[in-house]
Amino acid sequence: MIPFVRLTSRFSRHGIMPSDRRGVAAAEFAIIGGVILVLFFAVFDFGLWIWERMALEGALTAGIHYAQVFPEDTSGAHYAMLNALPPGMSAAVTKAVATCACTAGPPVSVTLEISLPYAPLYFTALGTTNDLQYVIRIQ
Repeated sequence: MIPFVRLTSRFSRHGIMPSDRRGVAAAEFAIIGGVILVLFFAVFDFGLWIWERMALEGALTAGIHYAQVFPEDTSGAHYAMLNALPPGMSAAVTKAVATCACTAGPPVSVTLEISLPYAPLYFTALGTTNDLQYVIRIQ
């Protein structure tokens, strides 16, 4: 007669043995890693939006300084705003306007406007526009 031999396996009655912890770190990383990547890209996109906004504010400030000295020269204020932008950004600007409310006498006010559409890199449905406007009243 053949003796009864009990074969041991690495599987218990409920599947893999509870003491087997292989792959736990990979599973945790798969769950948490996706959330961390989404947060990283969101912060990166927000940083780009802030950088573009600061560049537009600097360009508007350059136009303001020009318009304070030469209030009648609206084209000069327009080019001062465009030249103050970083390279390549001036081509993307959709609106850079300097208008003068001039009467028969000296100019009354100068309005400067600049806008740039912002399309986020990763969250494209959240596109917005950076619109800035400043009015100089001359007395």
